Amino acid sequence: MRILSCHITGFGKFVNRAFDLSAPVVVCKQENGWGKTTIADFIECMLYGMDNGRKASVAQNLRTKYEPWSGARYGGALVIEERGKTYRIERTFGKTPSADTVRVFDGNNMACYDFGDRAQTLGEVLFGVDRESYRRTAYIPQGETQTECLTGDIKSKLLSILSATPSDSTAQKAMDRLDNAERALRAKRRPAKGKLDEIDEKLAYIEAQKADCIRASQALCAQRETLATYTQKMQNYTAELQKLSSLLEEYTRRGEMVANRAVRKEMETTYANASEALKELSLFFGQIDPRTLNTEGLENAVMEFYALKGEIEGLESKLVALSAQDKERELLQTQLSACEKTIESYEMLAQTQAKKDEREKKKARGDAKYSKKRRKRGMFVLCLSLIIAILGAVFSETSKALGIVMLVLGVLGTLYGFGTVYRHTKGLPARKKRRLIFDDPEVEARYKATLEEADALSAKLAEYEKTGGGNYALALAEIEQKKSRASALENAISGFIANFRFEAVYDYRSALSRIKESVADYIRFSDATTEYAQKISALAPVADTGIIADYSQADVEEISRRRISIERERERLRGEYARIYAETENLETQAFRLKEYQAEALRLEEEKARLERRLTAIRSAKELLSRARANMATRYLDPVENNCRRYAEILGFSLPAKLRFSGEGLPMMEESGALRATDYYSLGLRELLDFCVRIALAETLYTGARPPLILDDPFANLDDDKTLRAKSLVQELSKKYQILYFTCKQERTL
Repeated sequence: MRILSCHITGFGKFVNRAFDLSAPVVVCKQENGWGKTTIADFIECMLYGMDNGRKASVAQNLRTKYEPWSGARYGGALVIEERGKTYRIERTFGKTPSADTVRVFDGNNMACYDFGDRAQTLGEVLFGVDRESYRRTAYIPQGETQTECLTGDIKSKLLSILSATPSDSTAQKAMDRLDNAERALRAKRRPAKGKLDEIDEKLAYIEAQKADCIRASQALCAQRETLATYTQKMQNYTAELQKLSSLLEEYTRRGEMVANRAVRKEMETTYANASEALKELSLFFGQIDPRTLNTEGLENAVMEFYALKGEIEGLESKLVALSAQDKERELLQTQLSACEKTIESYEMLAQTQAKKDEREKKKARGDAKYSKKRRKRGMFVLCLSLIIAILGAVFSETSKALGIVMLVLGVLGTLYGFGTVYRHTKGLPARKKRRLIFDDPEVEARYKATLEEADALSAKLAEYEKTGGGNYALALAEIEQKKSRASALENAISGFIANFRFEAVYDYRSALSRIKESVADYIRFSDATTEYAQKISALAPVADTGIIADYSQADVEEISRRRISIERERERLRGEYARIYAETENLETQAFRLKEYQAEALRLEEEKARLERRLTAIRSAKELLSRARANMATRYLDPVENNCRRYAEILGFSLPAKLRFSGEGLPMMEESGALRATDYYSLGLRELLDFCVRIALAETLYTGARPPLILDDPFANLDDDKTLRAKSLVQELSKKYQILYFTCKQERTL
């Protein structure tokens, strides 16, 4: 595979930058901080995507480290060539992997689906290894040495390449099955549980229950003895309560005899008092039965009588006022007539415009008659129009046209009639002042004074017409009617009260109250005499005996207190007995289940022993399989070891024959018959060895598509001779791989 170019829209310090990477060997010699490592990480992220961004360290968290500060779109595009085809990979990155997007286009700028739904991890599809394995082989960063074991993906890839087994080897499957079987029996982490963990929990629970059952068996005997003691105490309390109940019955009988005498005496006194009161009430009512009296009718008549009296008094006061108003109005009318005659006499003396004034005078005289005639005609038209409108509304149901015409005529006639009546009910128009010519100024002054007096009298009469004042004759007739009704009521009330023996009647309301109270007392005393007569007849006579003399209330109270105390104690014992009895039943149940728990514990112990034997066998098989895989891996690492030795010889490494690999893929050095880790050697030697290991792994792993080798200044700690040898090795590797070489010094430039 070959990278042709890349375009960075926003990644680290680069914003909208494009780079041509189509050459077999791309050398980028720039100063520190230019962004060489940024380009290398950009290529890796375009192939494998980006991590989840949860690491706290910014140096390890690429998603946070390379997020553009300028706010540009986070991502870019990478153009590659694979097996003669050109692809453009476009990625954008968000805050989380779920916000990332990836699209792949072919050489015709059309959406490409050659990689299926695995475009997110395109590097794994192209190279067959995961991200971590890619960083251990094709990507050689600056200052990093190989000090860790090979990844599981590299081991699996080596086994699949260097043997006849498939990529997911049978040994790995067997190891996975053994791990699953072990976890099913004994979980390594909580809260997960295996079968043995569950059995241990059950056994612990059963042991606790067995201890409870044993304690219950031991406590059961004591509980039974306590129940027997409580039973005996309750029997004693019951016997004592029976004795006290007998004593109380005897004292109660004695008390009833004493109370019987007192009650009879009280009843006889109450009966005598009620009989005496009943006799007095019978004298008041005479021959009338109080139960049959209609006191409600009498009460209504009395209330109506006094209400009429109040109304008559008010009407008489009003009648006096009406009489005075009528007299005053007649006087005003007489004065107004005199004033009008005086005005006419003055007008006859005056020299006026004869014809015009005569016409106005005639018109003024005929206004009253004319207004009355027009008002009658308007009332007639108004009534007739209303009838026509009502008939029109009725006929509109059967004959719509005729009904509408009649309704319209009725409405118009109603409006005309109402306007006529309203216009001619305002009274005569105000007297117009006529222009008169008097020869004598004194006569003219008296004429004007008379006019003003007439106007004042007319205003007073108009005020009387507005206030109304009432009709004297109607008020007088209403008074006579109410007086007649009041007289009839008074006769009826007097006749009713005459049946009772009152000493004197001054007010009908007090008499009514006396009658109602007497009726209620009569009924109450009558019922009392009947009730107490029955009670006295039912009460047996009390004879004097010597037993009554032995009665003592203090003894009764003492016995009652003792009885209550014993009953409370017995109830307390009953509650305690019930509680202990329930506990005893629970203890019996627990003691009975002891055998069940023992049998279950025995069964679980047998099951546990069987599973522990199986777990031991599984762990032994895992250990043997691990040893076998280590031996196999050591044997399969031989090609990597040979390639590594060859590259070490090219670079001038003086100890290639001493180089060995452990079963986990760690490079070791053989010294004095023992293997030592490379940590004992210098940093330059370790970097050189790391470079050889990575190239050897890449040479062995990538049998199909070969990724470009990204070399980020890997020879910083080499001497001049080894630097020249390393550059020649890179030139040799460029025949197989595309090389992206980054450095900051001229002497390390290819």
